[in-house]
Amino acid sequence: MSYRDTNSAQQAIRRNLNSVNLEPENRKALEAVTVAMAAAGKPGEFVTYMQALEKTETQVDLKTVADNVNELVNVIKAKEQPTTDAPSNIEVQLSDIGHGIKALCERVKTLETA
Repeated sequence: MSYRDTNSAQQAIRRNLNSVNLEPENRKALEAVTVAMAAAGKPGEFVTYMQALEKTETQVDLKTVADNVNELVNVIKAKEQPTTDAPSNIEVQLSDIGHGIKALCERVKTLETA
């Protein structure tokens, strides 16, 4: 990219007052490109991508969050109501909840760093 192209891109990013919504994995890809520009010794492009990252927000998949909360509620209900297959059923549900909570924490972390 020439100096004029880089300068034009930076000005366009500065003029854009609204944030751009990105999925978390797309923001990570943009971050990777930014690091690559810095590593390649392209300071103009690096700054351009850094400014673009400033204008981005990540979208949270609320359905996944709601599903994780529903799983948690089901585990709590299972503890309150004894079942005949309680040990294996609860172990599987607790394992699923652990994965759900981990995914939820990662999403919250992504939002906090945005």
